[in-house]
Amino acid sequence: SGLRSMRLMFKTIRGTFDVLPEAHDTGGSAIPGSPAWRHVEGVVRERMNRFGFEEVRTPILEPVDLVARGVGGTTDIVQKEMFTVERGRETYVLRPEVTAPVVRAALQHNLLQKGGAQRLYYIGPCFRAERPQKGRFRQFHQFGVELLGSEQAEADVEVISNLRSIYDAFGVTETRLRLNTIGDASDRPRYLEALRAHFAPYAA
Repeated sequence: SGLRSMRLMFKTIRGTFDVLPEAHDTGGSAIPGSPAWRHVEGVVRERMNRFGFEEVRTPILEPVDLVARGVGGTTDIVQKEMFTVERGRETYVLRPEVTAPVVRAALQHNLLQKGGAQRLYYIGPCFRAERPQKGRFRQFHQFGVELLGSEQAEADVEVISNLRSIYDAFGVTETRLRLNTIGDASDRPRYLEALRAHFAPYAA
């Protein structure tokens, strides 16, 4: 009876899920079983190894200022969607993304001083305090790459090719690649002025 009462009392927090040996349904979302997770992660790691990318694992907790600086202090992620933890005078955040933590790790541990571009990838949980709904969770799992230390256009091509190979490995077809740019430092003021001019009539 003790186990039965515990089963009724304690459940996963809304917006999170368990990964079980078998696939199951939670809140209308199908959660694959752990063998499927291992398969996906194995394919990702094999492709990353093929492209010479190395894994980085950063803490779940990061300083709130790091994330605010990385994604922009006025974005919805910072203002509405971060889980924060206060401990004494310090405020930490459950990481909502992993780019800023990876860059922090590369700088902290002098990875760029090794010479040449640093090819890094990550797989792990992230957290956003958005309203849970079908297919969207407060804890989700994210994979990504960072190629640091190169300003060459070939670095962008390499990252795109890398991620395209992931699609190919999983048999994802009929995709379309769209490239965009916000320009360089000299272009951005003109973009800003054009945006202001466009939206000014609708300010009210």
